[in-house]
Amino acid sequence: MPLDSNLFVLLVRPRTGAPGHVDFLVDNSGAGKADEPAYEARKDPSTGTITLVDPYTSAILGSSNIAPPPLPNASPNPKHRLISLDSPPAEVHLRNKAGLSWAWEMEWEEVQYVWTRDIVSLVGGDRGYTLSVSRRPDPNYPVVVFRPEKKGGNIEILDYNLARVEPAIADRKGLEIAALLALSHFIDHLFSLPPSTAASPALTPPIASTSSAPPPSTKPAPPVPSPPAPQRKKSSLRTLATNEVEVTDPSPAALDAYCERCLSLLSDPSLLYLVLFASPSPRSNETVPAVAALAERVKRRRYKQSGEEVRLFVDDSGAGPVADGGKRKEGSTPALAPPDSLKIYLSRIDMSDLLPNHHRRPSMAPVRGVINLDEGRHVSSEDGKDEKAEEGGWRGWFGL
Repeated sequence: MPLDSNLFVLLVRPRTGAPGHVDFLVDNSGAGKADEPAYEARKDPSTGTITLVDPYTSAILGSSNIAPPPLPNASPNPKHRLISLDSPPAEVHLRNKAGLSWAWEMEWEEVQYVWTRDIVSLVGGDRGYTLSVSRRPDPNYPVVVFRPEKKGGNIEILDYNLARVEPAIADRKGLEIAALLALSHFIDHLFSLPPSTAASPALTPPIASTSSAPPPSTKPAPPVPSPPAPQRKKSSLRTLATNEVEVTDPSPAALDAYCERCLSLLSDPSLLYLVLFASPSPRSNETVPAVAALAERVKRRRYKQSGEEVRLFVDDSGAGPVADGGKRKEGSTPALAPPDSLKIYLSRIDMSDLLPNHHRRPSMAPVRGVINLDEGRHVSSEDGKDEKAEEGGWRGWFGL
């Protein structure tokens, strides 16, 4: 659902039973009304041209296709698309930006815009897309946000950010149509609906014999049972999300696979952080130390390969103090028992304020601050000052 009920939201819905058609509907769920059609996108399977039309009059509003090559005998570049608008006519060039990160650039009324892909914390391979105003060297700010859903997705038009564009946008409707045509190219998979499974034809009954002789009494052969399908062995490497890896097997071979998986994910510069964790299980005494050792190993390998120093942040909320009969001295730090679960963040950004055990809540008992593995220190949750880690620290749990 949108962040603000006042935002203009379009629902993206592939048309059932009509491959190549995607409807853009105005979301009226907040007003208790039925969703109204706003645009209709059509894709020509032979040419790949995407056309945006008015759902009521079928008037063509614009189209998108691969830009023609500059020379007569040159081959077209799939990383350069031409968006053509009607009434009034206009052309927008959508180009893939060179570099390691995924980005497409476009220009509207002498203002540069950039499309970026959101891949963090998205499950199932779906991707979100954001159109932002490019303001080098200042930070960009978004104006259009697409979020995928099971039914298709939703598009938020951020009017408060569109009002910040300088110079002011003269044709906002044209920018909206151009943005929808560019987005239709990125969500091309929504135009190809899987064909419905055809019902198996009914068996035709045998034709009765015209001969007066009775048919021979033959019993039909019993059906041969089909062999059971082989069961696939579950892999110990189970990725819950794009940036999450759960350690369930502490064997050396499995840890090698976990390490290669983590290094592969960190090779994407758009990935802000990676989560390694072990859930409570009968093997927690083996998987929890394996997570700690794996985090150290990935950090060293990443630095050796690329020179990048990733940060490590620990969420050890599964640890608890050892019962001491209430004889602990006032002001002393209680001894910590090995946790039954552990979560470690390998991050390119500072995540101190994002971890659940960083700030103390007034209604709850005091919680321990975040552990910085690089410096071996605690960040106090009370006054923000650094305090020296207790003897042994979290490394003492695992012998590191």
